[in-house]
Amino acid sequence: MAFDIEKSIKYEYIFQNDVSINATEDYTLDVVLDEYAKLYPASNSYQQIALDMYLELVRRQAALLETTVMGFITNVMSEIRLRYKDIRCEERCTYSLEIIFMIILLASCRGIVKSEDIVSFYRKHYPELFLLIPGIPKQEHKLSVSTINLAMTWISPEDVNDFFTAYFAQIKHLITEQITYNGNRYMFRDENIKDTIGFDGQELKASNRKGNSNRQCKHHVVTLHNCTQNRVMNFHTAEAKNQEAAIAIEHFFNIDLKDYVVMTDALNCKGKVSKAITKAGGLYLFRLKYNCNKDLTNHIDVVFDRNEQRSIKAQSIADRRHGRIDTYEYEILESTHLNSNFKHDFADIKTLVRVKKTSAKVIDSKIDKQSYESKIYISSIPFNDLTMEQVRASLEDYWGIEEHHSVLDKETLFDQDNQTLSNANSVAVKVGYIKMGYSFLTDMRQKESIKQGRKKPISYDATMKAINESTIADQLFLMTEFMMPR
Repeated sequence: MAFDIEKSIKYEYIFQNDVSINATEDYTLDVVLDEYAKLYPASNSYQQIALDMYLELVRRQAALLETTVMGFITNVMSEIRLRYKDIRCEERCTYSLEIIFMIILLASCRGIVKSEDIVSFYRKHYPELFLLIPGIPKQEHKLSVSTINLAMTWISPEDVNDFFTAYFAQIKHLITEQITYNGNRYMFRDENIKDTIGFDGQELKASNRKGNSNRQCKHHVVTLHNCTQNRVMNFHTAEAKNQEAAIAIEHFFNIDLKDYVVMTDALNCKGKVSKAITKAGGLYLFRLKYNCNKDLTNHIDVVFDRNEQRSIKAQSIADRRHGRIDTYEYEILESTHLNSNFKHDFADIKTLVRVKKTSAKVIDSKIDKQSYESKIYISSIPFNDLTMEQVRASLEDYWGIEEHHSVLDKETLFDQDNQTLSNANSVAVKVGYIKMGYSFLTDMRQKESIKQGRKKPISYDATMKAINESTIADQLFLMTEFMMPR
């Protein structure tokens, strides 16, 4: 362990005498620190120095705790107590459900999501947690992996989802305030351009369905993601990929979508999805593929070829990365060019879109090979002067949901793919905690990038490292700012 005492004292904490830091009258901080030193003795002089520094840091925190943080913890734990019904006998419980929930939440916001790692986090940081979490059991009653796993089955997925949407789904930094890799494209957008939201599913590769002997049957999580603002709006778990559209219709489109353009992958581009989005007041932009909507895709491709002189065109600036140059040519046509006798079940198609992508491989500053790809889209975006700008903005923003997937799956961050779970309830709850951790991480990434005056955002790994190097009190102070309404 390596601790920087001065670094942890970042804020002007105000000590108030009415703030209790003891679980019981006789179980004082000095007793806790003595027990901690005996439970985890140093094996060499360097570890002893680190241990002494940590114990001193906790003593200083005890005298400098801010009532805002303590009030925040009390309020969150009170809400947890009201939201989550503990089905266990109270007299036989060592750890109350709100304490377990708080421990898992703190760990998840550090990218610690496996049960055994949460237990290690708890034991390593017990002196700090003792200061901050009211009613925490004595150190001799060690938190176990089985307790964490059982808690995952007691908590209702619906309650976790409600807690997430109440505290973690808010947009804290508008895209125009964020540090991004392509910031200029947001600064000059028309104010009438709508945000793009996407829903997509992820297979949890290490999971398996309880009671199903086929290990190829995995759990899935479906996410509603604001791709423009980089914020998870909602999520739900599923037992198969073909349930994604039904889940989106039932759980995601019961809100007002009038300010959004909705996108998804080709598998979920279905007539019933377009109708649900339209009913909720939203617009959609769907990609068609030959293996899903072959006839309509072919027909629209021919329509563009026949009306090449009538289509509105725009070209993107070359995207140079990873030894490749990508250029995009956008074409749009009004839907009146569709053959009126052609049958389809999509609602309110107003705009047709074709995007041609040219990729050139560059070796020693010379173009080596070129490849071409054409994509067909249909949309309910009204055909007017802003249509091209909205289409381009939505297509550019939609990649954000893929970045979200990669952050969750990365081993150094949340390692979602390697969560070996089978119980459907546990899967849903674990996913909820991971989403909370992701939302906190993205907000801290922006906050730190803005603070440092960066032109490009700092990496997710660097942000997670900074969070893990902070004290629990500092983390809670940041979580207090994050979870409070903007």
